[in-house]
Amino acid sequence: MSESAPADRPSNAPAPRPRHWLWPTFAVLFAAVGVMTSNGADPDLWGHYQYGKEALRDGELATTTTWSYAVEGHPWVNHENLAEIATAWTADRFGIPGLTIGKLLLAIVIFGCAIWSCRRRGAGWATIGLVAILAADNIRFHWQFRPHAWTYAYFAVMVLILGEAFAGWQGVARRWREMFSLQSVDPDPPSLPRLRLLWLLPPLMFAWTNTHGGFAAGLAIACSYLGMRMLQGWNWWGRASIPRQLRIGMMIAATILASLMNPYGPGLHLWMLDTLGAAPPEIGDWAPLPIWTRQATGFWLLIAVVGFSLLRTSRRRDPVQLCLLALTLWQGLSHCRHICFFAIFCAFWMPAHLQSAIEPIRNSWRATLQGREPSPVIRRVLGGVFVLWLGMLALRLGPQLSTIPVERSEYPVSAMQFLRQHDLRGRTMVTFNWAQYAIACFAQDSTDEPSRVAIDGRLNTCYPRPVLDIYLDFLLGEPQPGARLRARDSAPYDPTRALTYQEPDLFLLDRGQQPAIRTIMASPEWVLLYQDSLAQVWGRRDRYDDPASPDYFPPQRRSIGEMPQVGAVAWPAFPKSPRAAVVASRP
Repeated sequence: MSESAPADRPSNAPAPRPRHWLWPTFAVLFAAVGVMTSNGADPDLWGHYQYGKEALRDGELATTTTWSYAVEGHPWVNHENLAEIATAWTADRFGIPGLTIGKLLLAIVIFGCAIWSCRRRGAGWATIGLVAILAADNIRFHWQFRPHAWTYAYFAVMVLILGEAFAGWQGVARRWREMFSLQSVDPDPPSLPRLRLLWLLPPLMFAWTNTHGGFAAGLAIACSYLGMRMLQGWNWWGRASIPRQLRIGMMIAATILASLMNPYGPGLHLWMLDTLGAAPPEIGDWAPLPIWTRQATGFWLLIAVVGFSLLRTSRRRDPVQLCLLALTLWQGLSHCRHICFFAIFCAFWMPAHLQSAIEPIRNSWRATLQGREPSPVIRRVLGGVFVLWLGMLALRLGPQLSTIPVERSEYPVSAMQFLRQHDLRGRTMVTFNWAQYAIACFAQDSTDEPSRVAIDGRLNTCYPRPVLDIYLDFLLGEPQPGARLRARDSAPYDPTRALTYQEPDLFLLDRGQQPAIRTIMASPEWVLLYQDSLAQVWGRRDRYDDPASPDYFPPQRRSIGEMPQVGAVAWPAFPKSPRAAVVASRP
């Protein structure tokens, strides 16, 4: 190469003393993690806990659909096994603090890797902190108690490995006709021995594949990165690069093979290809990024920083990095869950360019001030403002590490208590976002035949699409173009089919889902048993409204009103059993 990468620091320079890097590292980490951290209960958290708990109890993974009355024996391709086992193990041993601190540690991994990489490339603390905070703001909306958090941590580790393995791979491109000669521009770049770091990719991909389906994005990005580095090597060294190309190609093959080491083998990859080819638009994470909303302010600020940095930098712009930034930005705009990959790339790659871009501005200010440094008063004021902001983050972060609130205005806490109190059980069709909460509650019953739901957030990992369409037709109403993705082999649209399919006993519905409410109200076969400001419980009329039925539920036991659902209870928000309430009331 005609120009090697700048050294991280001179070989004869003394190592920085801990106090020179410890406090800035803590400040940047604390700021980024504080911006990103939230502790709200995710609709899928109960399911991840329950499925992981069952895997630990049984000593094996379930292979077919569980907890559903609508589907039996259908294959279950669970791409979140390790994450669910870790969730259950942590929650049972360390409780809520274990879950919150565990998620906090994953955030520290992400930004710890980014800080390490940026400091190795000469970025200043201020630029690292600014980009990290903006990246954290873009990750925040997807930073829930879900296996996705593991994916983002694995992704950050992968970016660090690739960056360290290919440090210094910037140079002047050769003419295309020279690329087929045996002569090499630089046969021995200093960074070549670093390629052995790529051996860390296969074990990382093995763990990632068995933790969360986001490995597919990571595998695609890793193969794209390595493939473009192979082209770059050919551009620099021509045919003399073949041994190096073989080495990189071998690592691509090893990483792909590592991803095949999962309970489903290549079947997982084939299933994901089939699924990703038809992302369900009714799921918010797969929707386009809402860039013209107030919530997108952080996205536009990050884009502004990226544009300014790349336009004004005096450093060489790595074409591989530019391609991957463009790829993840495009995917993030198409499917909002992918914007996190773009944000993490920015946290790794932009601070060094931003540092270079602002250097002329800073030098101009220094020349204007004739070398005078800011007065001690100004420094104290700025330092005080920063410390005050960190203090406010600490006040916000502290309570989030001790509890996971379950908002009564979002989850049917009171309705679940009603079902438990009156021992109402059976085949219960539950609103989609509440189904896994219901599953975890039903699992607390000591009966041999606990209640089961129709469908839940596992979607097509364990439910055939025609069955999903039966219930989505009922819950969401008539599908509109672009808003729903019905299977070709699904029956014609009929929202009433959910009322009879596999003979349900109960319905637990969100009153905000008006298509479902209108459909069940129009049916004479169902009777309202419970209502508050959030939820309704309906039962089969021939079972619960017929005095001759052994399960007759008289009107005086029903609870129908507009009781406001306010406040929150601590996760897991399981209902109390009637027997426990009686025992607790005894002297």
